[in-house]
Amino acid sequence: MSLEKQGVVIIMWIVYCLYAFHCMQRVYPRRVSLPIYYAAILLVYPATLFFEFQFDYPVQILISFIVIYILIFALLKTPLWGRLFFTTEYVLIYVFTQCIISSLNAIVTGASFYSIFYRDVASKPIPFFSSPIISIFMYAFVNHLLREFNIFRMSHYKKLREILTTLLLIYGVILLCSTAIYQVDDNDIFIPIYHLTIALLLFSTYIWIFLYQYNNISYMESARDNNRLLHLIDTQKVHYKKNVDYIRSLRKVKHDYHWLLYELTENSENLDHEQLLARLQEQYDSIDANYHQYSNDLLIDSIISETSEVCEQHGITFDCSLNIPKDIDFSEDELCFCVATFLNMSIDKIMSSNTKEKALRIHDQNSEYWYVMNFELSADDVELSDNPNVQPDYVLADEIMEAHGGYLQFDYDKDKQILRATGVAPKALKNPTIQAS
Repeated sequence: MSLEKQGVVIIMWIVYCLYAFHCMQRVYPRRVSLPIYYAAILLVYPATLFFEFQFDYPVQILISFIVIYILIFALLKTPLWGRLFFTTEYVLIYVFTQCIISSLNAIVTGASFYSIFYRDVASKPIPFFSSPIISIFMYAFVNHLLREFNIFRMSHYKKLREILTTLLLIYGVILLCSTAIYQVDDNDIFIPIYHLTIALLLFSTYIWIFLYQYNNISYMESARDNNRLLHLIDTQKVHYKKNVDYIRSLRKVKHDYHWLLYELTENSENLDHEQLLARLQEQYDSIDANYHQYSNDLLIDSIISETSEVCEQHGITFDCSLNIPKDIDFSEDELCFCVATFLNMSIDKIMSSNTKEKALRIHDQNSEYWYVMNFELSADDVELSDNPNVQPDYVLADEIMEAHGGYLQFDYDKDKQILRATGVAPKALKNPTIQAS
């Protein structure tokens, strides 16, 4: 290799190592500068291939240029792969892949010297491992491997960047030393031994990095499972507290019935028929109010819990905040049927969406005379297209709402991509004279 070629190769690899060092020292960057990227990938890498072939194969060099430019242009223009070359994560994978390719090239070069006893083979690279097409396939394989084992998505990301940065700088120094050996070792005897030793050392370092990161990932997955278990325990504690409240409500209902029986036994002889009926009616109203509230809380909570599990299984964001008042003019069966009908319609509607980000939110509003319950569905392709009037459950729920003086309505916010269903129910009037007027 002439001094001019040697100088150009050294400059190219210095720029390449500095670029890798620059990328890895930035703190979690979202995007890499586009001019620097084009300079490093579209110019440095093909130029390096150009000098690896040492001007011996001009047609192959031209084909390599065309192929690598077309492939990178296609990858950049395809929306699915567009951001692949603009994140530091994939720049690391690309550099990591190039190191592996160079190591394999050096291993084959060094091993072939001892297999065929050809002294000059070490001074010529293996075109198979140096071709851009093999580099692209090797990049795809390493990319899939690292992403499959979740190597670059971890809390030790900064530590990994430091390791790869140091490795690349050492690799750059080794390449510079390699060019000096070409000039010193006139007999070309030390070159294969040097290449084979350094390549095996580098390749063992790559394997160590992979195993080190894989062990960290396994530890993180175990810690994540423990956190999920703790979260499940906390959730069970919340449900246990709710069940305790329900049991207390049952005890209160039982106490009310016991008191009713006591009133009936003690006052049957002392009170006349009308007074006894009035006392029994008063006690019954009190018991009915407690039982009514208990039934609503228990059944509605069960329905919402089941809906939450369905949403979690299908990746739907679910948010519910309900505070059902005691004075709503519905029986427990009617209220639960209406809520279950609205939830089933919402789940069926949002499950038909093909987008990944889907959400179902339920919230209510309380006023003096009305209780309003809102069901909001948000997805990119959700729209008010189906006619709910043909569904039997909806027809029955609508009739129940209208029988109690309430109503249902649907509206669609096109800007926010939200489909909203609103149910309005009246409350029991505290002053009956208002209703008479």
